[in-house]
Amino acid sequence: MAGETGFIKYLTYRFGKIILLVFAITIAFWVYNKIESKKSTQGKSQTQEIKDKILQSNIIYTKHALCRMECRNISKEDILEVLRNGELNHSKTTSNDSQCPTYAIEAKTKSYDKVLAIFAICDDVSKLVTTYPVGVKDPDSCENCEPEK
Repeated sequence: MAGETGFIKYLTYRFGKIILLVFAITIAFWVYNKIESKKSTQGKSQTQEIKDKILQSNIIYTKHALCRMECRNISKEDILEVLRNGELNHSKTTSNDSQCPTYAIEAKTKSYDKVLAIFAICDDVSKLVTTYPVGVKDPDSCENCEPEK
């Protein structure tokens, strides 16, 4: 553009750098969000895969689990609700057990704010090992429940 003053050239030059900087930051945020959303999708698909495997197998309630369910007022419907709506609790899961890996799944139920159910997946059978409401003290009647061997 003919007749531009030095000031106009300076502004055009600076404005171009600002646009380039804003564009680069926008692209960086977009890439970061894509990576993070992919990570969370993978975590959810792993949880869903485990829950589906449990739901599609024959669920066996161990003697210990039934005793714990009774003394803690947790129903089989609550357990199914945990399986349908729950999330995997990685800190209480031991998936590296080669025979029967255990998975801890927790969710809000009608009875409690959070119920944790621990399942062992063995071949074509899933066993409910134990279950408990998180942060709730056990009643005295739970002392009679002996752990499975």
